Amino acid sequence: MDFTINRSLTFDCIDCLSQLAASAASNKETYVVAKGDPYLKAESLPKAHLNIDKTLPVKGYDVQEYVNSHQFNVSRFELLNGGDFSLDKYNVNCTVLFENPSPYYVEMGSTSFNLSLKGSDIGYVVLPNLTVDFNITETVVLGSIDLGTLAEAALLTDSSEGAVPVGTVTIGIKGNRSEVNGKVIPYYTAAIQAIQVSVTVNLLDYGSLLFDHSGS
Repeated sequence: MDFTINRSLTFDCIDCLSQLAASAASNKETYVVAKGDPYLKAESLPKAHLNIDKTLPVKGYDVQEYVNSHQFNVSRFELLNGGDFSLDKYNVNCTVLFENPSPYYVEMGSTSFNLSLKGSDIGYVVLPNLTVDFNITETVVLGSIDLGTLAEAALLTDSSEGAVPVGTVTIGIKGNRSEVNGKVIPYYTAAIQAIQVSVTVNLLDYGSLLFDHSGS
């Protein structure tokens, strides 16, 4: 006899859920121990007493490994406000597609990440409505980015040994927070803050859009 049990779970320990989310965002696999002695009643079957003590694997992913092995496809790139950099307004608006490495569908609300170049802050990006979909995720990315500093770093790339193509920069990305309707979601924020990676980008792919700001 086959039957399906569909129950909603309530997590009383938000800190515990946050720890799980952070671990899943930085490890390929995390383990959760489930213990309990509930009663099970299914249709006309007699009530059964269960004794549960099981270690459950939760699939996650190593974000840096994922970034190193997967490509983010920028399908649209637009400069706002003439591309001028100011922390209180966006100067970049683009659409990014990437493969979801996890088996989860997650509506994460508005998520933000801080950006750095060689340890110095160069702005931030916001994904205003991030939904991590099965297979391929498409999301809008708004940014307040110091494009002049990026362009200058790209133009100064040392490719004398051929190891680094001209125009290549390595950008540090550090998760900031996740919020819905202005309210910070602690467990999603824990997952976002667990993300600290570096991404190598060849800015020549964006040509004059960026290099027009190298002297501004």
